[in-house]
Amino acid sequence: MVLCEGFNRANEVSEVRSELVGRRRRPTVRGTFGPSLSSTGASGGFHAVRSPDSTHTAKLKTTRTDRPSIEDRDGRRSGMPTVTPRCCGSLTMDKSVLVTGETGIEIEAPSNVFLIEGEQTVLVDTSFGDVELMAERHPEFACRRDDDQTLRAVLRSEGHAPDDVDAVVLSHLDWDHCYNLDLFDTDRTDVYVQRRELEYAVAPYPMHYHRYDAKALDREPPWLSVDLTPIEGETEICPGVTAFPTPGHTLGHQSVAVETDAGTTVVAVDAVPTFENWEGTADAPFRRGLAMDEIAWWQSAREVRERADEVLPGHEWGIVDAGPERTG
Repeated sequence: MVLCEGFNRANEVSEVRSELVGRRRRPTVRGTFGPSLSSTGASGGFHAVRSPDSTHTAKLKTTRTDRPSIEDRDGRRSGMPTVTPRCCGSLTMDKSVLVTGETGIEIEAPSNVFLIEGEQTVLVDTSFGDVELMAERHPEFACRRDDDQTLRAVLRSEGHAPDDVDAVVLSHLDWDHCYNLDLFDTDRTDVYVQRRELEYAVAPYPMHYHRYDAKALDREPPWLSVDLTPIEGETEICPGVTAFPTPGHTLGHQSVAVETDAGTTVVAVDAVPTFENWEGTADAPFRRGLAMDEIAWWQSAREVRERADEVLPGHEWGIVDAGPERTG
């Protein structure tokens, strides 16, 4: 049985990786970004392709001239990036998903995205998909969204169209964080994910099929047809905006540190999904959320706390101008 399961999963990995590789262009590696996916090599799977050192800074988004600067849009230029959390709807879950031990308590949690405006415009996460589709795929979560909470509407309310977004950073590939990518033209917008997350999400083990809308369920994950740029480890997205690994909730989860006028804001997402995760004891300062790796979750929560002057959780009502009663 074990040998059979391993063989089947190897076939799934090969099939989905081949499809992913076949659909994507090969971007130039830039700065500290990890190697791109490529069909190069006999295996036809993930393969490291690195550009020569002289090309590492090629095609930097900050050199583009087809996009208005912050000064052009606002009449002024901010010295440091800003972060705006926004609610893109809500989903119902057992509270223990966010805070271990809170079993049997049904809550409605927000699906938050984070708009970073600085030298580039960066969006962290893209929320869940169309409510009707989510009702088919994930009915137990009872996803809800008002018309003004669609990702397009949220961007519009902040003065942006999807084409204004230079980069999307996906914290991880759970289904409620990575839909709506079809809004973005990946010739204009880079979409970043940690390589470790992508490698696992391509063909997860059965207990995680639903989290990733896996091909094994005869579904197409929302990121599968998207031109993704995998990164490895801590990576500067643009000046003042750095993605860094915070594994635990998933194997390749990442958070984003933003150097603002007030200090370092960490967009923690599901590394710290709610402020209640901080409400531990002197001996155990954290209350863990759902984790594939419990030890890594603890280490990541500690790193977030040490780096941050301000923390923005992924499913916290207190950081957005919304509440369960306002999400229909």
